[in-house]
Amino acid sequence: MRKLLALLLICLSAFLLVACEEDDTVATGTMVDAPNATGAYSESYDGSATVIPTEQPTQEPTDAIVTEAPTTLPATEIPTQEPTEKPTEKPTERPTEKTTERPTDRPTQKPTQKPIVTVSPTATAKPAPTANVKPTTTVKPIPTATVKPLPTAQVTIKPNKELDNIITEKLLKDIEKEFINLVNKERALFKLPELSLNDVLEHGAQIRSEEMTVNKTHYRPDGSSYKTAVDRDSYYYLWITENLCIIPYVLEDFDRTGQEVAQTLFDTFKSSAGHYQNMVFDQFKDCGFGITCAIDDNTGYLSFYFCHILARR
Repeated sequence: MRKLLALLLICLSAFLLVACEEDDTVATGTMVDAPNATGAYSESYDGSATVIPTEQPTQEPTDAIVTEAPTTLPATEIPTQEPTEKPTEKPTERPTEKTTERPTDRPTQKPTQKPIVTVSPTATAKPAPTANVKPTTTVKPIPTATVKPLPTAQVTIKPNKELDNIITEKLLKDIEKEFINLVNKERALFKLPELSLNDVLEHGAQIRSEEMTVNKTHYRPDGSSYKTAVDRDSYYYLWITENLCIIPYVLEDFDRTGQEVAQTLFDTFKSSAGHYQNMVFDQFKDCGFGITCAIDDNTGYLSFYFCHILARR
C-alpha cells in the first residue's frame, strides 16, 4: 500500500513539471497599453490636451519547486506502558471530638448611665447691614453746537433820513405781498403750484438786493456766485436762480403805492423772456424776496433794488 502511494506521488510531480514548461510562453508576455487607463495630461501649445496612457506590466509566474514525497514512512515504535501497582492507603482515624466546657455564668455588668448635659444656645450676633453706596454717575457735558454765521451783505447801506419819511415798512411789505400774489396767479394759468416764502431764501434775497447797490450783476462784490448768499446747510437746494431788477423814481415826485410798484416790477419781469421763464418754471417750489431803497450817487434818483430768488430742495 505504501509503495502504491509513493508511485502515485511521483507521477503527479512529473505531470506538474510538464505543465509549467508548456505555460512558460504566456508568463513572458510583453507590456500592453491599457486603453481605458487614466493617463497624464500635458498642455500643448495650442491649448488642446493630449492623453498619454500609462503602461501596465503583466506579472510573470515563478517556477514551482516540487519536492518528492518520501516513498516509505519511518516506523515509529509506540512504547507500551506497564501499569504500576498503586499502594493502598489506609484511612486515618478521625480524631474524637473534644468536649468543650461551657464557662460558668458570669455576672452581667450594667452600663453606667451618663449624665444628660443641657447646653443653652449661645446668641449669635447678626452682622450689621452694610449700606449699598451707588456709584456716582459722571455727567458728560453736552457738546455745544457750533452755530454757523449766516451770510451777510458785503456792502454797507448808508442811512438816509430823507428816505425814512418816504419808504415806510408798510410800503415794503405791500410790495412783497402784491408781487408774490401776481407771480402765483401767473403760475396758476399753467396749473403750477404756488411759490412759498422761505426764511433762508428771504435772507439771501435781502443780501443780494443790498449788494446790487455797488455791483449790478449776478456776482457778489468779492466775485463769488450769488448762490453763496444762501446758506445751503439750512436750505439744501437742488435748483436755484435769481431775478434782479432796478426801478428808479424821481424822489420829489414819488407817490406810488405798494401795489403799483409791485405791478411795475411784475410787468418788467414778464416782458423779459428769461425772467418770465424763471417765474413760471415748474421745478421751483420756494422763493425769497428782497428790497433795498437808496439814492443813486450818479443820477440822484430814488432807486428800488429788487432780488427774487427761486429755488427747490
